[in-house]
Amino acid sequence: MSNFTSNPWTSNPWTTTPFTANPWRSDDLFRFTNTGGTLSPYIAVTGAPDILWTWSDGTTDNKAIPDEVTCTGNNTLYVSDWDAVTYLRFTSQSLTGGIITQEWLNVTNIYFYNNQYNSNFVLRAWPNVVNLKMYSNQLHSISGSFQTQTKMKTCFFQDNYITSSVQIDKMLSDLVINAADPGRTDVCIVDFSGGTNSGPTSAGTANKDILVNTYGWTVTLNAEVAGEEEAIWDGIVDDITDETGEAITE
Repeated sequence: MSNFTSNPWTSNPWTTTPFTANPWRSDDLFRFTNTGGTLSPYIAVTGAPDILWTWSDGTTDNKAIPDEVTCTGNNTLYVSDWDAVTYLRFTSQSLTGGIITQEWLNVTNIYFYNNQYNSNFVLRAWPNVVNLKMYSNQLHSISGSFQTQTKMKTCFFQDNYITSSVQIDKMLSDLVINAADPGRTDVCIVDFSGGTNSGPTSAGTANKDILVNTYGWTVTLNAEVAGEEEAIWDGIVDDITDETGEAITE
């Protein structure tokens, strides 16, 4: 007769997977924070993946186009199959803080313009994206690569705060590789003007000219700036004067 001190009596199956797994809790949640009064983002999907919007007030919605909600704070979007998502529209939602992007393999339109995102924007491969619109935010930097989005027709980052000419130059260098991809069939419109976005250096301008003159793209940028080494030397020269007060140059 068992004394209940050995298995199976000492093992609790409810403390193991799958019983402890919550299908609505995932590291793949898309998180976003809003400071405005109302929220009305939406997505488009193929098939019938599970969808769950969880708003900061604790209410939820399971439609791709949720009902407008009035709340502020931290919100999440769960999709059981992110490969089913083809469209992300989070425009004019008073979104702030950072934006953690995902691979979004089949997304064709990524619209997050006219918000207050104020950190880094991470590019992903996004092989099917056609329109990428992040303009009128407060993005300070971009990381990742523009080499792989070979279906992209619009790339709008105007009116942001990307003050590094190095990043602008890298973006243009990546886009030359993108434009030369044998799988590309369409031209692209690129805009990094306005705001406090940096202009390119002479190297970046050369790549802009390749995009425009060789591949027929439209590229709009802020004015060309000195490269970092040149800018440092200019600063040194400004501080060095001879006894007549004239700047010493070589």
